[in-house]
This record gives sequence, structure tokens and C-alpha cells, in this order.
Amino acid sequence: MKRQLKQHLALLLNTAQRRSDVVRMGRKHVRGDVVDVCQQKTGKFVPIPMHPELVRILAATPAAITPTFLMTAYGKAFTAAGFGGWFRDRCDEDHLACAQVVEIVVDLTTPRASVPISGEHSITPCSS
Repeated sequence: MKRQLKQHLALLLNTAQRRSDVVRMGRKHVRGDVVDVCQQKTGKFVPIPMHPELVRILAATPAAITPTFLMTAYGKAFTAAGFGGWFRDRCDEDHLACAQVVEIVVDLTTPRASVPISGEHSITPCSS
């Protein structure tokens, strides 16, 4: 469970993407050390350089035949809401307050790293 939580948190922290986008990421979106994301909310295509730690974590993850990196205990892809609930449960189990999670995020990310990939700037529309 801890390894799964670490992978899930690494995807969130190192891509700076919304949960609706993170739950759709999978090996088919990886090109070398870049993960390509078509953001659900904005419709923008965002190539995200992966942090070496994320590359290491994903490389250590079994390459199961699954469409996404984040899978439920039943082997299904998470929905955005389902992942939010799962993550909240993990925080509750580990007694992590929201303030502690925010502190971890602030410590591990920098404004320089998250601004170009946060989707707040015009990038490229996704092709349908």
C-alpha cells in the first residue's frame, strides 16, 4: 500500500496535474522522459518533462497490462472522484492532515516547475 501511495503522490507532485488528468495517465502517454497529457478541463495538450524521481518510481512499477498507472484494488482505472476518495482515505489512515499534505507539496515543488505545466497558460489544443 505504501508503494502504491508513493507512486500516486509522485504522479500528482511531479506532473502538477489535476486528479482528472492523473487518473488517465498510463505508459502509452510516456515518450522517453516526457509524459504527454491532454487536459480534460482545458482541452490543452501538455508535454510534461518527468522528474528523475518519477521516472525511477514508474520504472520500478510492474508493467502490468493496464491502461493507466493508477489502478483500484479491483484492477480497474480510477475515476477522478474515486481517486479523490481513495487518497482521502489514505491520508486519514496515515493521520495526514490537509495542512501536512500541503506542506509536503510546497516542499517538493517549485513555482518554476509547476507554472508551465499547470495548464493555466495557453499551450496547444488537443486534437480530437
